[in-house]
Amino acid sequence: MKIGTNCVLRSLTSKSYQNFREYDLTTTSVDHGYRVTGHCLYANNEVEDHVCEDYGRTRFPYQVKDTLKRLLTFNGQLMRRKQIEYLLGRIQALHDHCNDNGKARIVGASLFFVCARDYFCEADKFEDKIQIADVYLIDLCHMEIFEEENQMDEGFLLGLQNVIALIKEIAVENSKLDNYQQSDKYIQNNEVLQNKEAEKDGEL
Repeated sequence: MKIGTNCVLRSLTSKSYQNFREYDLTTTSVDHGYRVTGHCLYANNEVEDHVCEDYGRTRFPYQVKDTLKRLLTFNGQLMRRKQIEYLLGRIQALHDHCNDNGKARIVGASLFFVCARDYFCEADKFEDKIQIADVYLIDLCHMEIFEEENQMDEGFLLGLQNVIALIKEIAVENSKLDNYQQSDKYIQNNEVLQNKEAEKDGEL
């Protein structure tokens, strides 16, 4: 999952990268700071679904949320609360670190989710032997150093906040987390974008 409102290097001027940037501008990256780049779901040692750079499946937040929900669910069973909270803690720690120490704009980095979906229903038996779920920051190779000390990568931070919000929404809908309230920034952002997404739907 790409994170940030700018996922394409500005310094690259080749035609292929310009086309890539045009595609990126039609996705959830611009307004929400995240988009799905691809996924591979396994079930019973077989590939259940595989997607790679399908921009049509990451134009709206509900599409990204659906992808996350499929990743976090197996045979109708959402992963245990303990694993959900672990993922949320990992992403929150990354957000806090970048917020407190970030000195550059991160371009094109991704959150890479790894979930042992076959073990969700029996997590208690195996959680001391394997890592049921984890998330990593990858593709951290392109940065634009800030000229001023007080600058922050607002787009990257926004993306992390909104991914956290999506996972919490999924958990609440499945009664894995209680009394969750979305952050004011997330609510405000979504309210502003509702009209935009309605307009995009009308263009399809």
